[in-house]
Amino acid sequence: MQLLTAAIPALEDLQKNEGEAGRRKISQITRYVAAGWSVIQSTAITIGLLRPYALGDPFWFVPETVLALTAGSMFVMWVSELITERGIGNGASLLIFVNIVASLPRTLGQTIDYAQTGGRQAAAQVVILLLVFLVMIVGIVFVQEGTRRIPIISARRQVGRKLYRERTSYLPLRLNQGGVMPIIFASAVLILPQSLAGFFRNDGAVSEVLVQVANALRPGTWVYVGVYSLLILFF
Repeated sequence: MQLLTAAIPALEDLQKNEGEAGRRKISQITRYVAAGWSVIQSTAITIGLLRPYALGDPFWFVPETVLALTAGSMFVMWVSELITERGIGNGASLLIFVNIVASLPRTLGQTIDYAQTGGRQAAAQVVILLLVFLVMIVGIVFVQEGTRRIPIISARRQVGRKLYRERTSYLPLRLNQGGVMPIIFASAVLILPQSLAGFFRNDGAVSEVLVQVANALRPGTWVYVGVYSLLILFF
């Protein structure tokens, strides 16, 4: 919806010219799109689970699973909207953050065990890892909070006998307007070939091409880093 708002004139008019009423309409459309997309995606997931995991009558397995997954998606969307409305922060980003932080205690415990049992080399690796994390956090905060000051100069004016000097102020323009959303969009695009390869696994030629593309875009390669960076900048 964020991309479509810039691409479709009607949605762009709602966002720019309709004020708060237009933003409410866009939010409502976003909910309907999310509900429809969750039904489509949960149906695809259910069909993928049908053969190895279905018990009893598959006629009931499909609608029950689709209903459960869709209801869970709508609940998450409702909670994120509540978080945003109460002024705590961006609800979707906070939920993603909580999902990541939930695994930190287990990961931290494994890292400490590795440092204790691996000797000096393991301890040095852990120290380097902590330094990399620190540099990443500082860099992320620096970019996220960075602003470009656009100077605004008010002309000198005279009211009656009083002369007002020219005033200089600044318009803070954020360097990162998109926040975390471009990274989410880019990662979703990068895993698309692998997902499509699973859907077209019965078609030999198409599946082979998609597998080759997915292997070329696997994490750790220069192609992956380059395409990921370009997608982030594009979004």
